[in-house]
Parts: sequence; C-alpha cells; structure tokens
Amino acid sequence: MEVSGAREHRARARPKKRAKQRMVTVEVSDSSVEKLVALIVNTSEVANNELGKLEMRSEESQRRMQKAEDAYRQLREDSTDVLRLQLEKCLNGFAM
Repeated sequence: MEVSGAREHRARARPKKRAKQRMVTVEVSDSSVEKLVALIVNTSEVANNELGKLEMRSEESQRRMQKAEDAYRQLREDSTDVLRLQLEKCLNGFAM
C-alpha cells in the first residue's frame, strides 16, 4: 500500500493557536507610588551602608595581613641575626 503526496510533520500540519495579548491598564494611586519610591530609596541606602561596612572590613583585613607579614619578616631577620651570632661565637671558639 503506497501513499502518494507530501507528508508534513504533525506540528506543521496543525498551526499553533496563539493567545491574544491584551494591554491591561491599572490605576495606581500616588500613595502606592510614593511607597514604592521610598522602598527603593531605603533599599539603596541599606545597600550603600552594607557596602561601606564590607569596605571597612576589607581594609581592616588588609591591615591585619600587613601586620602579620611585618611580624614574620621581623622574626625571620631576628632569627637570622641570632644564628649568625651563634655561628660567629662557635667559629671564634674554634679559631682560638
């Protein structure tokens, strides 16, 4: 049994029904707009405040890190100086 003619994919055979888009207008009172604007302003102030706090924490962390690096560097230099003195004493003892 042969079927002649063009076959189309099922999706093409039935066109999709599209929902009609409608524009909806809503009346907005001035007080609700003012509340929304106040909320946005308040949110931005809170965000700026949090950003400032994070920046302060970052600066404090950098200061602590710098202090730790300086302390380590000083300890390393002091240890090296002490070892040099001990080595010199030892060598002077052998040289006598």
